[in-house]
Amino acid sequence: MNNLQITDDNRRRGFMKILSTVGMGLGISSVGFAQNQSADGQSENLIKKGKVNSTGGYFNVKDFGATGNRDVRDIGAIQEAVKKCKESGGGTIYFPPGIYISGTIWLYDDMTVHIDSGAVILESYIEGMETIGKYRPHLICADGAKNVAVIGFGSVKGQGEKMTHNSLQKERGFRSGMLFFQNCTNVKIRDINIFDSDSWTVHLKGCKQVFIDSISIKNDINRKTSNDGIDINACKYVHISNCHIITSDDCIVLKTNDLTFPDCENIVVNNCTLETLCSAIKIGSETRRNFRDIVFSNCVIKNTSQGISMY
Repeated sequence: MNNLQITDDNRRRGFMKILSTVGMGLGISSVGFAQNQSADGQSENLIKKGKVNSTGGYFNVKDFGATGNRDVRDIGAIQEAVKKCKESGGGTIYFPPGIYISGTIWLYDDMTVHIDSGAVILESYIEGMETIGKYRPHLICADGAKNVAVIGFGSVKGQGEKMTHNSLQKERGFRSGMLFFQNCTNVKIRDINIFDSDSWTVHLKGCKQVFIDSISIKNDINRKTSNDGIDINACKYVHISNCHIITSDDCIVLKTNDLTFPDCENIVVNNCTLETLCSAIKIGSETRRNFRDIVFSNCVIKNTSQGISMY
């Protein structure tokens, strides 16, 4: 037994020595391989080191006057942070803990929104809400951008709760969703929590290379209104994994509602839990072009009237 332990120890030491030698030859450390860091990865390192001030490609909204106290509308300050980020050629817009009342936040090339734990971006009831073309207003938008992301363990919250009363809907004059990305390439949405959308919660139209992972969507399941969870509209190369969705309308739905946009294809959805009054998984209902190469797997569906629907 002792000889066996010594032999195993020698093997381990020999392997680590070889690994160390190879690592030095490649210019990497023997305790960890170097990785290319995305904008959100760089911002996470800054946060861990306690560098919460705006430096380089990193923009803390509080440095631009945002309060995060829910009593003051932070729309102007957030827009200033976005402007500076855009002028700098991209970077990360960071929301530290707090509740930030905001209108529409526009993202541009190479831009990441990082919503930290304890941070909430709360949709302004009316002020500052903007649209992309004919679509309803959304809280976070991008049109024709590449390399955009919304990440973090914080939350995005809509005004769906207020809109349960017809009088308030008439007063406001419109309904709104949370995230809308159109004609974008390389989109990442990760880890965030989304609440109380008054319309389609996450809508992607004409996008390529979309990665949605570990997000939670919780809308009022008793509201009979069009507050879908995730709408994939005429997109290609979409990956949706590990998501939890509760809503009164469709949870994950694929559409091709515009002849001027391409087919919907190469879609993978797995490891999601879905709960709704309507369809948990739907293909179609607004069908102008083709659907192809689509895989749904390993999803849990509960309390729904239609598990899988094709229209």
